[in-house]
Amino acid sequence: MIEAAIKITDKTTEPHQRGAELPVTMLKKLDIATWDRKEHFHFFKQFEEPFFGICTEVDCTLAYQQAKALQTSFFLYYLHKSIVAVNHV
Repeated sequence: MIEAAIKITDKTTEPHQRGAELPVTMLKKLDIATWDRKEHFHFFKQFEEPFFGICTEVDCTLAYQQAKALQTSFFLYYLHKSIVAVNHV
């Protein structure tokens, strides 16, 4: 069995709540043989640099307004929403 460690976050705390506790990050061992993303892991682990990036313009006006309405950090708000969007792809 091949195992890999990844960070997972306790999702019990909403990131936009003012004064909320920070999510707990912990390591969890995965069984690669049963992991639903194992094909991605095996494909990208062969790359010398298995990462990629893009640069694009994004209109964050609504996100900024929502963060201010919730009295929370715009940075944390847009970062959370960006990661959620990327993970849906």
